[in-house]
Amino acid sequence: MVVDLSLPLRHGMSGYPGYPGYDTEQLQQYETDGKVSHRIEMNTHQGTHIDAPAHFIDGGQTVEELSLETLQGPARVVDLRAYRGEAITAETLRTEASNLTANRVLLLTGDVDARFDGQQFFDSAAVLTADAAGWLIDRDVSLVGNDFLTEGIETNDRPVHHALLGEQIPIVEYLCNSDVIVDQTTVEFRCLPLHTPGLEASPVRAVALWPSCLWTVVSWRGTRLLILSIPLRDLNHRADTPVRVSPWSAPDLPVCSPIASVAQSLRCSTQSQAVTGRRLKLLGP
Repeated sequence: MVVDLSLPLRHGMSGYPGYPGYDTEQLQQYETDGKVSHRIEMNTHQGTHIDAPAHFIDGGQTVEELSLETLQGPARVVDLRAYRGEAITAETLRTEASNLTANRVLLLTGDVDARFDGQQFFDSAAVLTADAAGWLIDRDVSLVGNDFLTEGIETNDRPVHHALLGEQIPIVEYLCNSDVIVDQTTVEFRCLPLHTPGLEASPVRAVALWPSCLWTVVSWRGTRLLILSIPLRDLNHRADTPVRVSPWSAPDLPVCSPIASVAQSLRCSTQSQAVTGRRLKLLGP
């Protein structure tokens, strides 16, 4: 499953107060030019975007210098919907993400989905506090994504941005569609900016991916095949987490009757292989 976490760019959309908005101009049309083309005008923080360290750190990384490895990979999802419109403190994160180990973290309150269209978002969305930024830094995160305000617009010295970006931790802001992914523990997150050398930020197309379940075909007693479906939520962590499966535990899982035609149609060998494309490690009893 692939979920788009990016706000659509359109004329008149909300944006950071004081920044020029998004606009387009048609340059060519079918009737006179035989084709259509447009010019786009926007600021670098338009819609769902990424802040590179250079946004606040003199000499910090600019967009093209961000590691592509950092911008894609497993991300821990932290459900903060109960704190919508509130300050997200270190204590909040200790409560809701006490076992945080992932390099990337997505902090989701639902503020963008609830009220991004209008000034209300910038007046009353949730914000991170400086001690929350310190808590994330202490846990060696490499990327922070959120769907609220990283910090309040009235905060002139911007301690949260300075703290995170000062540690070379890029910030992905204004994620949307959080309700679709917030019940997941971990997703595969991808967030690629435009290749714009020298700039401090860029709009991104951010997506989350995960299989609804993991399927694998395994051989049993030589020729018998079992089709096992294990919901991802039962794995709790990454999709390649080893799962112990034995003849005695297999009936406890969602198991289809062995159907040779299914295996044949999938062109599966008798060796274990994941139909989703991700290998599920099956361990013996």
